[in-house]
Amino acid sequence: MNENTRFSDLSETLAELGGQGVVKVLQDLPSFKLRGISQDTSKVTSARMIKPEFGLLKFSELPALEVQARFNALHGSNTRPRCIPNSGLKEKYIGQPAYFDRLDRVRFESDLEHDILIKELEGVNVPPGALHWNLKKAKDRVFVKCNGCSGRYEWVQFGEITLTGVGKVKAIDLIQKFMDNRPYNASKTPEFRFSFE
Repeated sequence: MNENTRFSDLSETLAELGGQGVVKVLQDLPSFKLRGISQDTSKVTSARMIKPEFGLLKFSELPALEVQARFNALHGSNTRPRCIPNSGLKEKYIGQPAYFDRLDRVRFESDLEHDILIKELEGVNVPPGALHWNLKKAKDRVFVKCNGCSGRYEWVQFGEITLTGVGKVKAIDLIQKFMDNRPYNASKTPEFRFSFE
């Protein structure tokens, strides 16, 4: 397991290991009973319930690593990772939850990510929560700037999002059909009017 492990994967792995452990104990139950240690009831703890607010990914407040960690912790659980669009979408989608089925921290392992987020935005102060894309180089993804000290590594990306009242929307459709129709120049004069909370 590592920082990319998601709840859904971990849950399956632990269920398998738990089942194997139960079988092992049942095969030699008398021996396990003899070696058993009573738990000190004064030291019993229980996990707190995850509050729905934990699933709200506030890009303007959270660093990319924490956004990724929260997404991974919730993926496949009853609390869906979501954001609140603040601006740039058509009016009826502003303030309505948008949900993520996949969200990845940008690691700049490809020249493409470096070109879109470093070369294009060199010298530009990108506000946390802002969306950025380049339809000529990568139609399949939208980048979101997170809060943090290091601008280079404070981005996450998604290829699809679920809009309230619409359903799943691919990145290119979000940009072309659901953003308001004011012009956006990605390379010369970025206008970060498109943002999530």
